[in-house]
Amino acid sequence: MINLDSLKTISQLDPSRIREFISLLPEHIDQTWTNLARTKLPKEYQKIKKIIICGMGGSAIGADLVKSFAQLRSQIPITIVRNYELPGWIDEETLVLLISCSGNTDEVLHALNQAKAQKAKIFIITKNGELKKIAEEEKLPSFIFNYQGPSRTAIGFTSTATLQIFSKLKIISVEKEDIDELVNFLKEQNKILYEKAPADINPAKQLASKLHQKILISIGSGIFSVCAKRFADQLAENSKNLAFFLPFPELVHNFIEGIENPPFLLKNLFLLIFQSSFDHPRVSIGFDILKEIFSKKNLDFKIIHAQGKTLLAQLFYLILLTDWTSFYLALLNGTDPFITPSISNFKDNLKEF
Repeated sequence: MINLDSLKTISQLDPSRIREFISLLPEHIDQTWTNLARTKLPKEYQKIKKIIICGMGGSAIGADLVKSFAQLRSQIPITIVRNYELPGWIDEETLVLLISCSGNTDEVLHALNQAKAQKAKIFIITKNGELKKIAEEEKLPSFIFNYQGPSRTAIGFTSTATLQIFSKLKIISVEKEDIDELVNFLKEQNKILYEKAPADINPAKQLASKLHQKILISIGSGIFSVCAKRFADQLAENSKNLAFFLPFPELVHNFIEGIENPPFLLKNLFLLIFQSSFDHPRVSIGFDILKEIFSKKNLDFKIIHAQGKTLLAQLFYLILLTDWTSFYLALLNGTDPFITPSISNFKDNLKEF
């Protein structure tokens, strides 16, 4: 196993320096909030009654995060679409938020055409490509940001842009002071998560070591299901590691009966439970029972307690911990965390049709 405290080794295994993009999450949040504050939404957007968010992969996860934060506060239904077709109920009172960092995501471009055909309200979040071109040529409301990193490390841009749009629409209440507090908190957390923080005080390095050579199942409930999904996604893309996500309490109605066979696979399984002080009281009780079940079956598992005083802080803490953990696990797996050759190959082949 490589030494995660060796800066020389880290530099050799991360030639594209994705670690720098990960560490800039607080700055991306701050920058986006400041820049988008100057953007005014058209008056007719204040009359929307439904919201659809279209995106795929790393471009969509930021919207997932904000939807989770907003859904308990919003009187407006929010739907996330991760395919080619929008629901039949969209109309002129629907806001369709299209998110694609590359600006060329096939599914999102198809959704844009459908939204225009139904005369829905449109807002675009992108940094490049066809979406940027369309937004500029047709003067569609948009947030276009300048960023050179991969889409999955742009979550600070996409999530904060979505957060501020929701705030401008008065779906949620988030002030600049809330963002400042969040940014300062994440900067402090970075000090114990980044590559120069030694493993004996670095929770991300410690977690990556536990997950090495394991198949991960991440578990979260309610709002924090998004963080558990993000964890599995990042282990797949960054670490090139097999990982899955399960929502709680749904898993107690099926999954827990399946952790009997095959025995050889269970030995390589690691279960990660995301727990928060904002969990529903019944969820907290359920997690205690779940831990007893895992212990009796001699399964490897760990509880991750979300840090931070506010809901936003806890959500973004888990995002930051996730990204650093996936980075260190990539190094342990001997793989470049930046490149995604299988995904790129699929997209290239799809372009031919």
